[in-house]
Parts: sequence; C-alpha cells; structure tokens
Amino acid sequence: MEFSGISILLAEDNEINAEIAMTLLQEAGIPILAMTANAFAEDRQEALASGMNGHNSSGR
Repeated sequence: MEFSGISILLAEDNEINAEIAMTLLQEAGIPILAMTANAFAEDRQEALASGMNGHNSSGR
C-alpha cells in the first residue's frame, strides 16, 4: 500500500497503544507530528525524543 501524501489524525492516551501506532506509522514512512497544548521547549524536546518528527503547540 502507498501512504505518501495522506494525513492521519491519531489520538491515543494509552502508552502502549501509542507506541505501537507510532511504530506502524514510522514503518509506513508517514511523518509523525505532535499536536499538543504543551508549548514549552522541554515539551517539544520530549515529543521529538519520543519519536515525533515535529511538534506543534496550540499555546493554551
């Protein structure tokens, strides 16, 4: 299956399910972006360290 050019919104609060989903998306070659209200630099660093390709905060 070809997944380039598609967008997926995935919200998962179970840590194990989130890890599995991130692994599957990475293997499919889909960039993974964190979209969160957490806007501090350490939040961005944590998202990138957990395997995200980018971080976007809503700045609440």
